[in-house]
Amino acid sequence: MKPGNSDPHAHRDEHAVELQLPFLQRMGKIRSFVPIAVAGGDAAAAQRLGGGIAQAIRDFESGVLLIASTNMSNYEPKERSQAQDPGTIERIVHLDEVGLLKRVAEQSISMCGVFATAVCLCAAKQLGASNGLLAAYSTGEDLFGEEPSVSSYAGILIR
Repeated sequence: MKPGNSDPHAHRDEHAVELQLPFLQRMGKIRSFVPIAVAGGDAAAAQRLGGGIAQAIRDFESGVLLIASTNMSNYEPKERSQAQDPGTIERIVHLDEVGLLKRVAEQSISMCGVFATAVCLCAAKQLGASNGLLAAYSTGEDLFGEEPSVSSYAGILIR
């Protein structure tokens, strides 16, 4: 099985919007939102969808916040996450959606939202973004103590 999105049952009960919306609303500046859930595809599909999103944003009259939600790895041994995540983060920081999709596929990385991340990178680049900045990185172990398997997370700002 390929990583991330090849299992149709894995995303059947997708709930990222339910988890994120209260935080966004608490910020007080979110008046409306449009969630887009994507299952997956190749780099060309990510570029087409990202281009469409960028065009819709250009036509919108006020500021728009793009968010891609994913983990970096999902229930992996901590050593594997720590070994694979820096290279994956590097692809995101450099806005390299092709390299990101290729790396995740070739290394069987369990990044569930890799396609959504690639789409977001494409849209951001078309809107003028030039790089990213790693704001935070952690694993489940940071919150829950030593575990045999961890999920890892990164907060990356695209600008």
